[in-house]
Amino acid sequence: MSIKDGRQERHTGRDDLKAVGGVIGEQDVIPPRQSRAATVERRLAWSWVGLAAAKRLLRDRRFEATVITSVLALAALPKGRPLRDLVLGIRRIIAWNDRRTTELERKSRRRGKA
Repeated sequence: MSIKDGRQERHTGRDDLKAVGGVIGEQDVIPPRQSRAATVERRLAWSWVGLAAAKRLLRDRRFEATVITSVLALAALPKGRPLRDLVLGIRRIIAWNDRRTTELERKSRRRGKA
């Protein structure tokens, strides 16, 4: 079955359904295509939803810390080097983090005793 909608002939696929033994009732209606304005409005609405989600994500402190850590990790990685150098870069980052954590714990203990 095909429908002419003024621009081109569209095939509904109903012929295929009949060929395999499917039943099509007279009340079955092919939904009309959405207008361009409706499509633009839907895209705009989804854009606003995405923007609101991004705004909320950027306000999150944990996300900010994760991004900063990732940027530092990528900056510390060697560019175009073998895997061995990559592992050494990661070990350097871990060692730096351990030293920083130890220093912060030591300062915290001093404040608690003072």
